[in-house]
Amino acid sequence: MPNHIIHKQEVILNVESIDNAFNYQNTVSKLFANGLTVAIEELLDEVDTPGTVTRIEKLNLNLGEISAADFASGFKDKLIQQLKLSLGSLHNESISDVSVTKKAQSVREGFIYFIEKGILPWYIEAKDMAAFETVIFNEWIEKDWHLFIDWLRENVKNNPVIAERISLQCSQRLMRQIVAAATYKNIEDNQWQLLLNDLKFIYNKLDVSNTSEKPVNYIIEMFELLFEQDKYFTLDELIAAQLHKLFLKSNEAIILNQLSALENSAQTKALTTIIENVAVLYKKQVSLLHISPKELLRTDKSWLTGFEKSELKNNEEKNLIDDEDYSQKQEGKEAGKSSEKIKKDKVDITEDALFVDNCGVILLHPFLLSYFESLQLIEKKKFVSDEAQKRAIILLYYLCTGLTEVAEFNLVLQKILCGFDMEETLPSGIILSQQEIDESKELLQSVINYWPPVKNTSVEGLQQTFLQRKGKLVTTDTGWQLTVEQKTVDVLLNKLPWGFSTVKLPWMKGFLNVEWC
Repeated sequence: MPNHIIHKQEVILNVESIDNAFNYQNTVSKLFANGLTVAIEELLDEVDTPGTVTRIEKLNLNLGEISAADFASGFKDKLIQQLKLSLGSLHNESISDVSVTKKAQSVREGFIYFIEKGILPWYIEAKDMAAFETVIFNEWIEKDWHLFIDWLRENVKNNPVIAERISLQCSQRLMRQIVAAATYKNIEDNQWQLLLNDLKFIYNKLDVSNTSEKPVNYIIEMFELLFEQDKYFTLDELIAAQLHKLFLKSNEAIILNQLSALENSAQTKALTTIIENVAVLYKKQVSLLHISPKELLRTDKSWLTGFEKSELKNNEEKNLIDDEDYSQKQEGKEAGKSSEKIKKDKVDITEDALFVDNCGVILLHPFLLSYFESLQLIEKKKFVSDEAQKRAIILLYYLCTGLTEVAEFNLVLQKILCGFDMEETLPSGIILSQQEIDESKELLQSVINYWPPVKNTSVEGLQQTFLQRKGKLVTTDTGWQLTVEQKTVDVLLNKLPWGFSTVKLPWMKGFLNVEWC
């Protein structure tokens, strides 16, 4: 398996006559397909340093003149020779287009890029979130987790989509570890589940969703509150502060009544104790009803004592750090910030090529309006809600793969086809209704029926042969340009009864120009 990533390669040939230009082009293509890439991999292995990642943003090689009589071997030999010379000088000179970092830092920067933008940077390869998270857990040590938490505290407030994307895209294991790093405690799985159950109980009991203009996710709310804080606090305090946040716009009488109702129906002793303490606090200091959760956690926290037997209280032997060591840990973190500062990549995601999967979905474009209308996702050629639009995006993925769980970074093309803002986040999957299953199968079968050369193909055959294609997206003045990888079987596209060179669905924000065959 290749250990190196070549994001983009461009070969420019200056030839004496245009008559042989295409022959030279084909020769170069065959070289890269038949062994040259392996030779480049071997050369990169020689200069690779274990535990580090070298990123080369741009590398220009001048091969000089190559004899036409022996063009193939001459091109290969000169390319390897020039590449070896250039790579040999990378660590000896200060080159602006080259950066060398620890692998853990590179992974951290890649994860930050994803939670900000919803896509992966070119130097990170992962087929899904499970694969990406495996790399994170394998590479990060305690320092990396705390550097990541520092970054979150500096950025979540000004970019709420970060907390939302973590909540919707990350596994329970990763979210639990993030909270553990932020609270400086080890959190066992049962403790994590108790925390989520208590928060879910509070939000359901207070009927928060029905009093909000948009759907409320208690996990998103928890992360937003967690990263507002700049000091250590416990899980019990997190629940208390989140409870306080829900009460900010209520009067004292309503709050005390709601607390009483919560206390009487709380399912764990730990939560009952937290609610009792919050009620006592409000009765003693009415003025606290109007301060922010962040300010609440900065007050005298004697009101939160007595949790030694709390079900959420962590075993002191499992603490990542003791309370008295906290100031020293903070000093270490500050030093870490200065010596290993996390880069903030603010490059617009539309400035570079994006490599995407399942490009064959564009073949389905004539059917999508009626498909979405039949599922009540579209009305008057517009999505009926944000949730309907998000569901449509994942349904496009389902049409190509038969899968309903997907990492957001694999939905770039689907976002474009549904007119969805690229940096807005999505759920990691959906539960299909029977109608969605039936309508999807009917759509794919209709494509087969209308396309004579594939009339004997199964739905799975259509998906694997044509829909699951890789491609490249670049921006244009009018929208996007999609270039799809070609295969021999693509000759059948000439018999497709409809065109796909330009796709513009009613709800799309621009044109999608397609180069396929």
